[in-house]
Amino acid sequence: YRFNANAFEELPSVAPTTWNGSDSDFFWSQTYWPMTPGSTKLMWSTNFNISGATRDPLRYYNGTTWTTPNFLITPAGPASQSMYTCRCIIPYKNRLLAFNTFEGPTATGIATAINYPQRLRYSRIGDPTAATAWDSVTPGLGGVIDVPSDQAIISVEFIKDVLIVKLERSSWKIVYTGIAS
Repeated sequence: YRFNANAFEELPSVAPTTWNGSDSDFFWSQTYWPMTPGSTKLMWSTNFNISGATRDPLRYYNGTTWTTPNFLITPAGPASQSMYTCRCIIPYKNRLLAFNTFEGPTATGIATAINYPQRLRYSRIGDPTAATAWDSVTPGLGGVIDVPSDQAIISVEFIKDVLIVKLERSSWKIVYTGIAS
């Protein structure tokens, strides 16, 4: 929904989109657009609905259409892997970061994805919708960091220029170093 004049209205979409979550599957939404000329603002949303056959993927909205992207995290081919959804998504230093991810074989889709609750996956600098943006095999593109803990990532928040990662019983921080790769 968006607030238009004096009321909330459902986001218009060329193709209807259904979310399958329950009352306890809260949405995490974030607006992000790459800092490149002519780029479109995108609203990224996830409800982290990971139950059974009705799992919901991470999606983005460009003002007219909801899109379910295929985030390839390993090169294309019969053994390619994709990221399907995450608990939290947030932009940081011209990258998009996904926390507590579900990943699996591209060929089988979200139904067989496995949860990586301590995982931070990040896109390359720039456009996170590009075909290789989340590729964690090729240097200089996307990447992955796993928190050395048995606790799941449950939230993230900024304090000034530091990103605080909240786990079940602890906190970690992400500080920008200026090193791009």
